Amino acid sequence: MPSKLIGIIKSKSKVTKNVVWNFAGSMLSTFMLQLCVYPLIAKQHNATDYGNIIFVMGIVNIIILTIGNALGDIRLTRDSKYSDIGTMGDFNIIIALGVILSGAITAVIFGVWGSFFNTTSLAVSITLPIVSMLGTLCSYLLSYFRLRLQFKEGVIESLFVSLGYIVGIVLSFITGIWTMPFLVSYIFANTYLIYKTGAFKEGFKLTSLCRGTLLEYLALSLSYLIKSGMTYVDRFVITPLLGSATLSVFTVSSTFGKSSSIAIQPMANVALGYYAQKNFRMTVKKYWVTNIVTIIFGVLFYGFSLLLSAPFIYIFYPDYVDSAIKFIPISNIAVILTAVASMVQPALLKYCRMAWQLVIQVVYGIIVVVLSLVFIPYLNLIGFCYALITANVCKLVIMLLVGDYNIRKHLHTSREDL
Repeated sequence: MPSKLIGIIKSKSKVTKNVVWNFAGSMLSTFMLQLCVYPLIAKQHNATDYGNIIFVMGIVNIIILTIGNALGDIRLTRDSKYSDIGTMGDFNIIIALGVILSGAITAVIFGVWGSFFNTTSLAVSITLPIVSMLGTLCSYLLSYFRLRLQFKEGVIESLFVSLGYIVGIVLSFITGIWTMPFLVSYIFANTYLIYKTGAFKEGFKLTSLCRGTLLEYLALSLSYLIKSGMTYVDRFVITPLLGSATLSVFTVSSTFGKSSSIAIQPMANVALGYYAQKNFRMTVKKYWVTNIVTIIFGVLFYGFSLLLSAPFIYIFYPDYVDSAIKFIPISNIAVILTAVASMVQPALLKYCRMAWQLVIQVVYGIIVVVLSLVFIPYLNLIGFCYALITANVCKLVIMLLVGDYNIRKHLHTSREDL
């Protein structure tokens, strides 16, 4: 009994340590982005141009998440299948095509509609596709650390990202090109990731599992396209209906909530890393304990946001004090609910059919858009916040119930196989 107890303590201690490492890495790069990069960009541009920059980066991030992050998660969920047949392949070919595709999509979007954004100069139009390509590669390569449970390496990667932000900020002041912090940070990060993961040593070969991997990747990419579109739904709803300047106000008012809620994402990353291990056994109790703890963290982060958002805005966004502070209570609820819902995602990825991902995101998107169109004409930005909160509550409830049902089904099937 004592040896069993010691084993449990060691196991939980290791999980906690991995969460802490992942938390440290995420917070380092996030705070550099939110406390240095975006405030300095905001100082260099007026509210409308800053809103346009936020909109542009929202599109780029959607491309990165849809192509790069989706493949990284497929790598995690299907790795055991490759191990079972004693081979590895497919992924380098898929990510190579994905990197090219992300650059091409970005170039087309801003080549055709670039004139709509005052911030897309020729230099920006050239560097944005490169940012998209490097971001896609970086997003995929990070899955290696999660797969191997090497979360300490993620902290080092964040150090390279942060160093890249600093160098990029200096270059942006010299050149006047606002994309430089993102470009340089991805160059630094990918240099480290390619060296440390040895991903390309696997070679470029096809395996018998390629078709199944590709089908799952395409399904998850479609889900992530909708999901990431909904993550940045403020850009796509507020900009056309209320204008870029209002988008700037919403972004600034919710910035601290977004930054603090990043602490939830490391738990999701660690969770999916453990779910990918062949010896991991999910239970209904583990599922609900994890989600209840996440919700508690969400409540705590909301409290921190209420206390610290106003001082944060006074220090880093002094030009937005009068316009943004009044939206702090309601805008931070919306963004923290989004982060809490992301914690349920790993269980759905591992134990639910990919179709569920698509259904949940479509339902969420419909609720956001419909309620925004209803509320915004009467309540302006407050109306959008109400729409976002309602949609996130509905999404969270649906995800929790779907996850519970599928995990119970998975456990029942496993018992029948014994």
